[in-house]
Amino acid sequence: MKFYFLGLGIYDENAHELLSTSYGEPGVPFEVPKFAPEETFSWWVYQHQQPLIIPSLGAETRFPALAEMLSGRGVRSVCVLPLTTVHRRLGGLAVGSTEADAYNGEEVSFLSLVANQVALAVDNALNFDASQHAREALRASEESFRLIVDCIPGLAVTMTAEGELEFVSQQCLDYFGMALNELKCWTTSDIVHPDDLSRVLTTWKRSYETGHPYDSEYRIRRADGAYRWFNVRALPWRDNRRTYHPLVRPPYGY
Repeated sequence: MKFYFLGLGIYDENAHELLSTSYGEPGVPFEVPKFAPEETFSWWVYQHQQPLIIPSLGAETRFPALAEMLSGRGVRSVCVLPLTTVHRRLGGLAVGSTEADAYNGEEVSFLSLVANQVALAVDNALNFDASQHAREALRASEESFRLIVDCIPGLAVTMTAEGELEFVSQQCLDYFGMALNELKCWTTSDIVHPDDLSRVLTTWKRSYETGHPYDSEYRIRRADGAYRWFNVRALPWRDNRRTYHPLVRPPYGY
């Protein structure tokens, strides 16, 4: 099957914009002016979800600007297939010939198979791009969260439902002089004063089970080994997967 013109149009519904690229034979970029989405073949197949066959561009009246531009470059007939996956509509794949009435039923069926493969490739590329943007946004959000928490004038941590430390602020690391992995075993170490540990565990468990916040006081060991009293406030945080236990420790140890 020979074609003189190949065009790919991806419609962005949110921006109401058609992103297109076109090639002439043999694969040379085919410069096309920017058209409004409604003026294009890809928009039509995107909306109607069926092939668009134009046997004679000279007689075409639905897309006057585009038909005139292509006719001026020697294209006489066009076949446009919708690019669609099971997940979403994407746009259209257009091929044009310098011959009139160049696309019969058999060729349209074959081009439909080609369009299906192109749609899958485009969908995968868009999904990858979206996931990259999502990861970048999440990373930026995590960095902002870390910056905000590290500015809190106190010690801040979050725990999993099992009581394991999941996140600690920089001030917390500085106070204990330990890394997060070392702090995770706080229930079996001397981080909390031995005389206070049993009461702390009972209070934490009650708050976790009832969902009620707690306000308590106990001694926590500093990096130099000295214990200081802290007022500790905690609020259980529940979601669909597990229960978290964020704690905020104000700066007034004594």
